[in-house]
Amino acid sequence: MATVAIKSPSAGVMATPPATDLKRKRVEPESSGLDDTITSSQILSSPTKRLKVTFNPEIDVRVVEDWRDKAIGLVREEVRTGIDGHITGTNSARYDQIKQFFAASPSAKDALSSRLLRKYLIALIGCIRSLDKRCNGLVHAVVDSAWLERDDEFIAMYLRLLGALVSAHGGYIHEVLSMLVSKFTSLSSPEDELQDQASIERPRVFDRVHQALKYLNTLIPSASATLFKVLADSFPYSTSSKQVHIDFVSNMLRIPSYAPEMRNGILGLAIDRVVKIDVQLQKDAEFLQDEFDTIMRQIIQKRQEKLRNNGELSDPEDSDDSDDESEDEFELDTDEKRIIHLKESVHKLDELMDLLFNFYHPIFTKGSNFEIDEAFDHMMTQFKRTILPVFQARYTQFLIFHFAQSSPRLMDRFVATCLDVLTDPTRPDYIRLAAASYVASFVSRSKRASSDIVLHTVRYLCIDLESFRDKHEHHNSVADPHRFPTYYFIAQAIIYIFCFRWRMFMDLDEDEDDEFIENVVFGYERPRWISPMRQLITRNICCRLNPLKVCAPEIVEQFNKLATALQFTTATSLIAANKRLRISRPTVEAIAGYGAREAGMSGGLNEMFQLEAFFPFDPYHLPQSRKWLESDYIEWTPPPGVQLDVDEEDERETSEERH
Repeated sequence: MATVAIKSPSAGVMATPPATDLKRKRVEPESSGLDDTITSSQILSSPTKRLKVTFNPEIDVRVVEDWRDKAIGLVREEVRTGIDGHITGTNSARYDQIKQFFAASPSAKDALSSRLLRKYLIALIGCIRSLDKRCNGLVHAVVDSAWLERDDEFIAMYLRLLGALVSAHGGYIHEVLSMLVSKFTSLSSPEDELQDQASIERPRVFDRVHQALKYLNTLIPSASATLFKVLADSFPYSTSSKQVHIDFVSNMLRIPSYAPEMRNGILGLAIDRVVKIDVQLQKDAEFLQDEFDTIMRQIIQKRQEKLRNNGELSDPEDSDDSDDESEDEFELDTDEKRIIHLKESVHKLDELMDLLFNFYHPIFTKGSNFEIDEAFDHMMTQFKRTILPVFQARYTQFLIFHFAQSSPRLMDRFVATCLDVLTDPTRPDYIRLAAASYVASFVSRSKRASSDIVLHTVRYLCIDLESFRDKHEHHNSVADPHRFPTYYFIAQAIIYIFCFRWRMFMDLDEDEDDEFIENVVFGYERPRWISPMRQLITRNICCRLNPLKVCAPEIVEQFNKLATALQFTTATSLIAANKRLRISRPTVEAIAGYGAREAGMSGGLNEMFQLEAFFPFDPYHLPQSRKWLESDYIEWTPPPGVQLDVDEEDERETSEERH
């Protein structure tokens, strides 16, 4: 039986079947009485002639949907001869045409359909051994082609080609993985959308990228190392937009679900880059702190004026400080642009922190003890390697603050780690200062830290403090932070903890509440202090090493106010004398370079050679991710009966407003 192909109305020009020659057959009218005999060639050659035609029922008539479709055998031969001609240098025309098929935008009029292009993928898989460096151009065209939004059959064949390619030619693995990782942030443009297919939603597109990564990682286990390098090299710059960062990090954090061996590396990379964003944010915020509110008001006023001039704003209350407006549109000056960038950085850091909290949460709430310990071990490794050496980070460390409170066991481990670093003489001094700040801030601010943890930490610090004093006081008559930095780090940690946990220093009965404390403040009751901590702290405060001279002045003032009001001790006269005291010149010269090489700062000392008031778990102000810490955190409040100064009231109100 002969076959005749007839064009579909939307198909363009009619094509004849490639497998056999079309034989002319006489079509005999059954009962029409027509004497003319019509052939298929006459139908083609006389499209305007109106004829009554009947067809022999033995002829198979088919409507070809895609007139450009080709049989797979023909495509295979085309690809084989094209590659051979290119490799031998005899004829590269077909090779170049195949490259163009993959390089063409899917929306172009002459673009091949997914069905036909899939046949070229099948043909290329059959020639996979030939796709070495001599065919780089074709491989690049295939790898960089617009494949993500095509149909499922095409996606399956495309992944088979990628797998065959990297299996046969390992040198392409970096290029293929780089292409896939690039899809985390740069998806198909509107020009790449298929004309005959609805666009695919972003989540499904991301799913296909991870489907490809999972397939390649399963096929080639060694691909993990290359993938990690690609992730590190492709991580967005700190100046990239919030959305770019969120897309990249959220996709990167999906990889451990099918490549668990990469989890620690990926988390380390994420934390390292978030720390850098955090540090830069604090630097920018400090630089613009005084001008921030003023400049923001100016920006809002400019926007309102611009909208009013354009007739888009009738009520000033209708405007806000949305980040959607273009900076150039309002002719912002340099400082105003920095403010806009600062706000963008705040939102960026906030969402990145939320992603990390979300990633760790199921591990610490539903994971086995082994999984929890493994995650916390890695978190502590990142803490010591990435977070601890950086004084300017303000928020990243709250990951540890939150998840360490998952159990008393993890709290003990975190505190013990900080104490080990603090008392390790092989560590740089600025690292030991940071460790002292972290342990003091943690036991002061952690709502879940039990009295046992707090008191154990304070006793440990007091014993070390007394040991230093007993060993060195008789040989020194003045404060010397250069020779005994650890002594002053420990002293500052203790008085800071007292400012928050003074109640735990007391030997209180269960029925002694705020009324008893208020009576102590007004002198109607005598407090009972846990021995021997009060004696040890008082003895060191008054010793020749003079820790109150070196500790941060704001902490010293707060400690003295509380200690005096609670009848713990008083150092008012000593503080006044210290304000007139100057450290000797030789010590000053020694301190000037203290830790500068290691920390890039004056070793945690300010211009008066006093310790910086660095306490890393001070209030958390990122609005979206703050929810993770609501049940973890202790805000400072004064004892009943102790009046705050005006400045302290203002600071407290500001903190409450931010929360």
